[in-house]
Amino acid sequence: MSQRKTIFISGAARGIGLATAKFFAEKGWFIGLMDINLDNLKNALEFIGNENGMTIVGDVSDYNSYEQAIKSFTDQTNGQLNVLVNNAGITGLGKFENTDPQRNKRVVEVNLLGPINGVRAAFPYLKDTPKAKIINMASASAIFGNPEITVYAGTKAGVKNLTEGWSLAFEKHDIGVSSIMPIYVNTKMVSDYFDKAKTYSKKDVKLEPEHIAEIIFKAVHSNRLHWIVGADAKAYAFLSRLLPTRMVRRLAYWAMNYK
Repeated sequence: MSQRKTIFISGAARGIGLATAKFFAEKGWFIGLMDINLDNLKNALEFIGNENGMTIVGDVSDYNSYEQAIKSFTDQTNGQLNVLVNNAGITGLGKFENTDPQRNKRVVEVNLLGPINGVRAAFPYLKDTPKAKIINMASASAIFGNPEITVYAGTKAGVKNLTEGWSLAFEKHDIGVSSIMPIYVNTKMVSDYFDKAKTYSKKDVKLEPEHIAEIIFKAVHSNRLHWIVGADAKAYAFLSRLLPTRMVRRLAYWAMNYK
């Protein structure tokens, strides 16, 4: 294949991952779409154009699976990997004391171990591609924890911290690292809980996956470390830096309408 720029996206079969694949395909990039659902992947590739990418079934929580997925992709790109997007993520909702321990484990495996596996597997190819970039999907919940999604928020705070550490460690390899920290985005992961959540409802969801795809494209071409997305998230992040912790806690209760 010709030397088109290349991007590998986990959780690419729908939502933010699919919107990102579409956005980059329209810019002429070649896309590696990884997900655990083959049928959804086939539909995703058709959506972005069969000539614009390839699909790889893989589980981000399984290092061997992730490593093989990266190898399959880079075998088709002469070892070139311009951008890795750690997008795959899941959540769970409810009082922590009532949560399913196995679901908590899976959230950690996908949301936190997934990016760790992805970066480790992709590192040799990123290192050998000039000005490569890692984009980690974090969340506005990394600013201050959310009482309904404590484990999810904890993993996203971890992703934010990983981003900072990797940005220092990989600078000498000419690999840039950024996190994307949006507030609620209109994806299935969010909409599945509209009728159950106390801290948000449909009216609070003001971002579309296409908005995040555009931010990811900007992040790829920028040195900014963290991209906080959404007016409410930006305001909360600003105030959380200025106010004492007790006031930030009160602000969180008010903003999330949590009782």
